[in-house]
Amino acid sequence: EWSGGRWWEGDGAGVASGNYSVIDVALQCAGSSATQAYSIVIAAPLTTPTGALPDWTQGRDYGTRTLTTTGGTDPVTWTTSGLPTGLAASGSGRTLTVTGTPTTTGTYSVTATATDGAGSSATQTYSIVIAVPLTTPTGALPDWTQGRDYGTRTLTTTGGTDAVTWTTSGLPAGLVASGSSRTLTVTGTPTA
Repeated sequence: EWSGGRWWEGDGAGVASGNYSVIDVALQCAGSSATQAYSIVIAAPLTTPTGALPDWTQGRDYGTRTLTTTGGTDPVTWTTSGLPTGLAASGSGRTLTVTGTPTTTGTYSVTATATDGAGSSATQTYSIVIAVPLTTPTGALPDWTQGRDYGTRTLTTTGGTDAVTWTTSGLPAGLVASGSSRTLTVTGTPTA
């Protein structure tokens, strides 16, 4: 016959996280008894992994990118799918690290799933674009005559990610360069 036991019913929804002690579980049978104290930890739910997996360029070191999760119970394990060739993921506790050098181009749907010791999981999907490397600028900057309008000359590039910036040096006095996305424009009138 059970005496003094407590029974939990339902799925546990609505139970607050925290430490719970159940100390009054006892078993009596044929004149003998046994008592056992239990401690139950109710953890906050595992959170969806956070962090960034940015777009990148083929053949360029991706550095170290991390995704993290909180909540749940230990141990936390990680699984990933869809990483571009050349990138690798390794999980340690509540952190997933992505490193490597992407070797193929394209758009990738990367899924990261954290699973805690109680079997609960949280998943986040990231879209990563691996672009072809930036090309050497093409176009012409012809020789010109001092004091004569140079017109508008353009140099263009392809590949890389969308954040293309330009820098120039050594332009003759009177000529100016301005970059906009994948095009560099040179205008003005050379004075020297």
